[in-house]
Amino acid sequence: MRHLEYDTDDKGDGYVRFVPSKQLRNNDGDIKSINKPAPKDWDELFQWYPPGKFILKNHSFNMSGNKSIYDDVIGKINIEDLRTKLIIDHLNQYNSHSAKYDAMECFRTLWHFAVHQGYMENDAMINPTYLVPIKKGRPVPNKYKLKIFSDEDWKLLLEVCNDLSHRYPWQTDAIVLQALTGLRRTESFQLKKSDLKYWDNPKILTNKAGQKQIVYGEIHIRPAVSKMGQEEWIPIIEPIKTCLDNIKGIPKRHFTYHSKMYNKSHRNYGLAYAKGLPWLFCSTQVQTSELFDSKYRFSSKTRLRTDHHCWLEIRREMKKRKGLSANDEYLCTSKMLRKTFTHKAKRAFDGRSDIAKRFTRHTNEDILEGRYDGVTREEIHQNSTELAVVLDFVKKRA
Repeated sequence: MRHLEYDTDDKGDGYVRFVPSKQLRNNDGDIKSINKPAPKDWDELFQWYPPGKFILKNHSFNMSGNKSIYDDVIGKINIEDLRTKLIIDHLNQYNSHSAKYDAMECFRTLWHFAVHQGYMENDAMINPTYLVPIKKGRPVPNKYKLKIFSDEDWKLLLEVCNDLSHRYPWQTDAIVLQALTGLRRTESFQLKKSDLKYWDNPKILTNKAGQKQIVYGEIHIRPAVSKMGQEEWIPIIEPIKTCLDNIKGIPKRHFTYHSKMYNKSHRNYGLAYAKGLPWLFCSTQVQTSELFDSKYRFSSKTRLRTDHHCWLEIRREMKKRKGLSANDEYLCTSKMLRKTFTHKAKRAFDGRSDIAKRFTRHTNEDILEGRYDGVTREEIHQNSTELAVVLDFVKKRA
C-alpha cells in the first residue's frame, strides 16, 4: 500500500505528501483493489500500520527476508535507548557492505536529528553508530568503470535513438540530449521549456580550424536542478539545436503505443497535451482529466522520470545491428553517456582537462580524469603502436 509521494519544489528541496491508496499488496504479494483515504498525519499513518505488520514474505518481493528498521525489534525502542549491540544485530541480516553502511547511516541520521530537535534527555551520550564495526569485503569489479562508447557505437546509438523515437517519445530525445551536452539523467528530466534561452541575434564564431559555427543561445540549468546546486549554462550549438527542434515537434507527431495486453499496437497516439506542460521532457502516462489542476501540471507526475525500458530496447537493437546474439555481453547503458562525452570533450581540446571541464561541469580536473575520462580498447591498441616506437631497444637473440 502506498500513502506517500515524494517530489521536489522549485528550490530543489524534497518533500512528502499523503495520498489515498487504491491498491493493497498482502503478505504473499497478491494485489487487491481498495479505496483507502490519505492519512491526516504521521501519527494516523503509524496507527494504521504498526511495526511488524504487513511485512512482505513473498520471495519475489523480499528475496532475503529482510526487515526494515521500522518493522524490526529495534524500531520499537526509544531513540535514547539505542545501543551499539542493537544496531549490530539489525545489520547482521544484510550481506553486502554497502547495504550495512546505508542502514548504519540511517541510524546516524536519526540520532543527529533527535539531538538537534531536543528529543533526548541526555544529549551528551556518544552516538552508538561510532562503535559499529563494518568490515569492508573484497571490492567487486565494476565492468562499467571508465567504459565509453567507441566512435562507431556512438553513431549507431544516435541512429537507433532516432529510429525508436516513434515508440519512446521524449525518452530517446532525452538520451540524445544527454549525449550531446553531458547532462546527467536527473538534470535533463527536470529541465523546463523556459530553461531554453534563445538569443534574438545568434553569435557567429570561428573555431581554430577556420570554420564558422553558430551559437543560438544557452540552456539554463537552475541551482535546484544542478547536482552542485549552482547556476550553470550550456551553449546551444548546431547539433544541440537540432535535438531541441526535434523535441519541440514531438506534440505535433503521432506515435505507436505498444500495449502489454496481447502484444497489440495502437497507432495515432496523440501527445498534444504536452503543449500545456512546463517540462521539456513530458510523461506519456499523464492523466489528461487532471490537467486542469495547476498543481498536477507542475508536479513530477507530468514529466519524464525514467528511461529504463527505452535503454533495454536500445541495447537489444544495437546488438541486433552489430550481429550479436541475445546472450552476448554488450556494454550499453546510460552510465557510459557522460563518460563518452567527457572523453570527446577532452579530445576536442587536445587533451586539456581545464577547458573540457567547462563543458562537463566538473568541479575539478582530478574527478574528470580519474572517474570520467574513459577509453576504448581500440584506442589503447592504437596508442600502443606509438609506444612501440620508443621501446625498440630490445634485440632478438640469434
